[in-house]
Amino acid sequence: MNEMKYRPEIHGLRALAVALVVLFHAGLGVPGGFVGVDVFFVISGYLITGLILAQQHAGTFRLSTFYARRIRRIVPALVPVVACCLIAGYFVLFPADYVELAQSVIYQQLMISNLFFWQTVNYFNPGTELKPLLHTWSLAVEEQFYLVYPLLLVALARCSHRTKGIVLSALLVTSLALGEWGTRTHPRLTFYLLPTRAWELLLGGLLWFLPTPQTHRPRFALALSLAGLTLILVATFHFEKSGRFPGLAALLPCGGAALLIFSNTQQLTLVGRILACKPLVCLGLSSYSLYLWHWPLLAFARYWYLKPLPNAPIAIILAMSLILAWISWRYIETPFRRIRTFKRSACSLAGIAASVPVVLVCARLIVSGQGVPGRFPQKSLAILTEKYRDKQPSDFRISLTASQVRAGELPSFGAPDATLRCLIWGDSHAMVLVPGMKAACLSRNVRGYQATHTATAPLLNFVTQGLFGLNEKTPEFSRAVIDLALASSVDVVILNGVWAAYAKYPTFEACLQQTIDEQRAAGITVVIVLDVAKHQEDIPKRLARNAWSGLPTSQVGVTLKDHRSQNQTCDAMIQRVAQGKAIVLDPTPYFVQEPGFLPGEIDGTVLYRDQSHLSVGGSRRLTPMFENLFDSIAPQKTASGP
Repeated sequence: MNEMKYRPEIHGLRALAVALVVLFHAGLGVPGGFVGVDVFFVISGYLITGLILAQQHAGTFRLSTFYARRIRRIVPALVPVVACCLIAGYFVLFPADYVELAQSVIYQQLMISNLFFWQTVNYFNPGTELKPLLHTWSLAVEEQFYLVYPLLLVALARCSHRTKGIVLSALLVTSLALGEWGTRTHPRLTFYLLPTRAWELLLGGLLWFLPTPQTHRPRFALALSLAGLTLILVATFHFEKSGRFPGLAALLPCGGAALLIFSNTQQLTLVGRILACKPLVCLGLSSYSLYLWHWPLLAFARYWYLKPLPNAPIAIILAMSLILAWISWRYIETPFRRIRTFKRSACSLAGIAASVPVVLVCARLIVSGQGVPGRFPQKSLAILTEKYRDKQPSDFRISLTASQVRAGELPSFGAPDATLRCLIWGDSHAMVLVPGMKAACLSRNVRGYQATHTATAPLLNFVTQGLFGLNEKTPEFSRAVIDLALASSVDVVILNGVWAAYAKYPTFEACLQQTIDEQRAAGITVVIVLDVAKHQEDIPKRLARNAWSGLPTSQVGVTLKDHRSQNQTCDAMIQRVAQGKAIVLDPTPYFVQEPGFLPGEIDGTVLYRDQSHLSVGGSRRLTPMFENLFDSIAPQKTASGP
């Protein structure tokens, strides 16, 4: 085993990791900066394993001492951040979001915030940047690892060095395989939970079981360092949040971090010397506090602004984050870490332990008080209530699988004994059309069916890459939908989705053409509904904020010009492919309240439940559009027979 010693370049690697994360969160040109968290995991696994093995070798390892040190390392700097979030939330967050913050605090204090966010939040989805403690999911993963990993090494204490390495390697491979499988089947669970992330920490730990690097081969060590840095940078600038992650993809940043650590074990390479320079070491020392502070500051600022932050506020927030990080490191982290005597350690742990119930009680009071709604005027609260907002019921938001479609397990609505049968097929934007379409089906004696899946285009042989779509399983799903439509004698198939996102793929036009042609050949009428306007802000929150501030709500929305500009390319492509073959419906005119403007509410009805998904009230404004469609199709179907 390599000797445990001070490694300044590891502080530099920490600085690199936290810089990537902060720049990614700030939206400053590093699309894959989230891999900085994975670099942190490798570093943590390396340091923790080295500490435990060294103490076991010296006969001084004690589980109680280990856990006490971890608590003193993690909790003291975290408590002020959590407390400040609860205080700031009182002045900034609307009741439902304040309750969610308090719930996340409870889970965080119990070291399971990753479980909370797994159940409630898609990390890369719009809206997640407004959740002040979302970043604590990674701390929970590390805390859970610290809880079980020492027990494993204690159980293996009497085994040979080789046996330990084999066991850890087997666990690493198992975790990695589970993670790769999970990115395809359960992406959100895979992103947040320890079993699919453990391999990243184990990779760092396994570095202690490799042979000592040969000091007489500096060029080889430099090559390893450069390769490691390159892997991290490739992941940083090549990965995007829409890709499948972690799984095998995380091997790039994790492998890069491992190579950097390993290649500088005996002596520093050129890359190691750069990482060990004083500015990077200083940033690395405060990296934990910087990680803690930067995200809540960005989240609260974005929540208040409700639009993408301009560069000037972002620069101010990052400067504040650095200042708070230095204060936290200097006056909180360092004093607690330097405690050596048993008495002082016991006193510090008692103080930390006392803070937990206080925070839990405060969070619980916020939850039981329903987010303290008395802070806001009734008009704002009315906008955010379930009745006024008319939030889409969950039974419309349905993601089916190919097997469910093949079994005919499709949700249905409308007139049960109708002769005209209609199928809506698409992603989450198609889901929200169902309330409006259902009303039209009832009034026009039509039977409707729903075949939808989140982030999955209604196209044959079309594959996208994302965390929450069917991805490479999309062709199977699409084929099942088409086969069912043919077998069930569906008369009309309505396609809808986030067309602007799909039209960026080079295969979009050909796949749309094939989808239309195959259905037309079977006598099915194909209808394409263009996408509704996408706003820059959460519409209900903006309306409520304006009502709270005394600002007009009538100007909340997007201009018709901006909407047309955003969708110009995909709409033109759709019109070109559909010409003479499919009906194209444009929902935009149904939302124009005044010339050139698409508002967020009309006559007291909030039209959206977020930035781009219609509310039930918004969907029902499209009922006349579907009624006109059915009126135009019904005579044709009646003339040609059922």
